[in-house]
Amino acid sequence: MAKKRQTEQHAGEQVVSIGRGGPKERGNRNPRKVTIIDRRRVDIDGKGSATPSEPNLKPSYVELLEERVTKTKQVFSERVSELEKETKKSLERLRRDLERRFEEREASLLKEVLYILDDLDRARLIKMGEKALREGFLLIAGRVEGFLKKHHCKKIEPDGEEFDPLCMEAISMAPGAEGRVVSVLQPGYSKDDKLFRPARVVVGNGDED
Repeated sequence: MAKKRQTEQHAGEQVVSIGRGGPKERGNRNPRKVTIIDRRRVDIDGKGSATPSEPNLKPSYVELLEERVTKTKQVFSERVSELEKETKKSLERLRRDLERRFEEREASLLKEVLYILDDLDRARLIKMGEKALREGFLLIAGRVEGFLKKHHCKKIEPDGEEFDPLCMEAISMAPGAEGRVVSVLQPGYSKDDKLFRPARVVVGNGDED
């Protein structure tokens, strides 16, 4: 019995056709064919020819496990990225909270120092018989003012200036130029170009007498 073999290659598969025919079928143009598909991996070059490569010998469960491992790595990587973002946000919130607490403590301390300086300013206005006592008050006041300056506190004394409600607090009105500060009862202070305490002033009512 004669046999003839014909090989065809399609998209990574090798198809082998075997035709069987007797004496009567040898002249038949369409002999009966049995098709066998070889699913081994093949590499197809740019010209369309195919060469067999190393066959895939991995069991299906190994490929399944590899797929699961890949997915697990991806999920783990995403979770680590989320944790890093959450940690960064938590550290930022902690930093802001610490800064806020420090500023509150500093402001509380500076206010107490300002009260002391106010008392020293009042004491300087009192007529003192002893020169040494007066000089002592001036020395202490100078040191306190130096402490405030070191903490970026700037004194606001708007005597004779136009009343500004953004940095002044009008306590009363008195004869003088309308809308201008007649006298400063308590100086104000700004810290880092921000108002820390408004100046308490007396504003003129427009009566020049």
